[in-house]
Amino acid sequence: MAELEFIVDENWEKWHKKNSWAVFIPAFARDEKGQGFMRNSLRGDLKIYKVVKKENSGRQEYRCNDCGSDVIFATVAHPINDNKFPLPGSSKFYDEDLPYCPKCEEKPEHSGVPITVA
Repeated sequence: MAELEFIVDENWEKWHKKNSWAVFIPAFARDEKGQGFMRNSLRGDLKIYKVVKKENSGRQEYRCNDCGSDVIFATVAHPINDNKFPLPGSSKFYDEDLPYCPKCEEKPEHSGVPITVA
């Protein structure tokens, strides 16, 4: 396979500038045959997932490009600190879905980076 050029959509770039705590920003590429691929642009490794299904709603399903397993998503919960309570635990969270291959990768930690609201 020729080297893929992954691109982050402009809307995702803008979203990430406002939400630097995020652990997942997708980047997409296509090969010479038109096959779509996705990877997390924020990770240091080059884990690539193959797009295997795209619904009209825009939702996509993926398979691991290395082992062919179905990619699943884990929820990473980011606690929101809105400074309304003196102690952590206001029970407000932002849930972020993070894709991973259950055969090739460890399940991501459930606890995410706290979000501080000014």
